[in-house]
Amino acid sequence: MKRAVTALAALVCIAAGVVRGLDLFAYNDWTTGFVTWGSVWARYGVLAGVLALIGVAALAQQPGSFRLTAPRRGLGVYGLLASVVFAAWAGSQAMLLWPQRDWFGLVQAGLFFLTAVWLLLTGLAHLGEELQPPTRSVLPGVGATLGFYLLTVSRFGFAPSSVQRIGPTVEVFSALLALLFSTALVRLLYVGQARSARWLYILGLTAFLLGTCLELPQTVLSWRNGAADLADVALSVLPALVGLAGLGAAWAVSGRRAQTPAQTEPAAE
Repeated sequence: MKRAVTALAALVCIAAGVVRGLDLFAYNDWTTGFVTWGSVWARYGVLAGVLALIGVAALAQQPGSFRLTAPRRGLGVYGLLASVVFAAWAGSQAMLLWPQRDWFGLVQAGLFFLTAVWLLLTGLAHLGEELQPPTRSVLPGVGATLGFYLLTVSRFGFAPSSVQRIGPTVEVFSALLALLFSTALVRLLYVGQARSARWLYILGLTAFLLGTCLELPQTVLSWRNGAADLADVALSVLPALVGLAGLGAAWAVSGRRAQTPAQTEPAAE
């Protein structure tokens, strides 16, 4: 039943992405980014409704902590594949930006290369026979999240944005949720548990909604209409990948069984 709720919530997120794409196709000025028909607040209202549904779906899950007790093969495969994408993005950016000496972009590429290395180590760790953290120290895991921290700051502080322009707003919050979820995932992989399974569930599904279902499709449409370039599309792939991991985390949370009092005591300490 809980997984049926999660599947329904995921389908609603996908439907929200489809509706957003249709809205962009029909009622968006690609030059300015403003809507050409209807209220922008009605669109935010739809987004708020989907977020509220994610919250309701989280309340339907078992309370308490979520524990990793064995290697997750799906996480292992995801780590290996995602590491290739992150490394390819970082390498291509470094080659493009080095002749221009774009230091901000080069630092961002370097940080996402650290993310790629950490994802590779995570994948290898979860394809092994015993559960173990990706590295002995948590510092590489913290470093793996810094690329999304920088992306959030750059989108919020440097990119032109306004609540009247939905696209940039989605991009800012997509980067922020990728940062929050990846931070929660790092803690889960090193500590072995998330204190609040419901919070992990919310972060995961919200990252899936914003990064995978909203940002990536709108960036692809922007590119097809001349309002973005391929570099923007490639960058949007990164939060989208984190969103897929978020969906996987929500699915794992919804599949866990109720904990006994003895199991929940350590999480409350």
